[in-house]
Amino acid sequence: MSLTGTYRITSSGSLIGEYQNMITTNGLLAINQYLAGLTPSWAGSLAVGTLYTNPTASTSVQLDYEFKRYPITLKSYRTVSSSVNQIALKATIDPEATFQAYELGVFPAIVQDSSYTDNYPISDFSEQLSGSSAWYISGVPATTSSSARIGALSLALPAGSTASATVSVNTSTYTEADSLKILFYSSTTITSGSFIVNFGDDSLVTNLWTASGTFSSTTAGNYYSASVGLSTKPASFSNSVVSASINYAGTGAVRLDHMKWTTG
Repeated sequence: MSLTGTYRITSSGSLIGEYQNMITTNGLLAINQYLAGLTPSWAGSLAVGTLYTNPTASTSVQLDYEFKRYPITLKSYRTVSSSVNQIALKATIDPEATFQAYELGVFPAIVQDSSYTDNYPISDFSEQLSGSSAWYISGVPATTSSSARIGALSLALPAGSTASATVSVNTSTYTEADSLKILFYSSTTITSGSFIVNFGDDSLVTNLWTASGTFSSTTAGNYYSASVGLSTKPASFSNSVVSASINYAGTGAVRLDHMKWTTG
């Protein structure tokens, strides 16, 4: 038996894109486990990613920078010919969401936003931040490589600058075993860069929970993701985050596009 996949993206009934999908080793395992009655579903959600990667069938288990997951709402079957049968899956993407999709993936888990903690968004940097060296890039056409991937705006940070934002995040389910991921655009090659993120809670401004991580951008004019590891959460931290400051150090300016939690 040979399995292949195709993604068809439509808007108001019109086809706007069609792309071949790789069914990975992990995907075939999920299908086999479902057929054996070991899992309740082999296709529970559609994941949307904003970084392009060249997946490897034997090792790929996740998208490079997953933005959001949408529940699969319809499964159907049809016979195309004596040798071709099709299983169709349907997921509806939030019409108010603004993003550029570079990767799609089907996963077994049925994801509900209220309980979904992995890849949970913190900010898409579309609201005004304070900081003397922070400003916004807007009006960039979506057809260019430097366009904002998530949301309509990106935050430009020169090297050695800090930006602060008012946020509302509950951190009760996260620990130092988890991390942050930052999606950013680099117009230059950066051999050694770093991000430091400080979360402040609602009890005391100086009661901070810190995350830090290093990165490099090997090719100028590309988007990258940086993993930022969390320190041990202060015992007195209230888990209700009201502020976040981001410090960037590197050899060139970057544009911050999105920041999210990742678990484990």
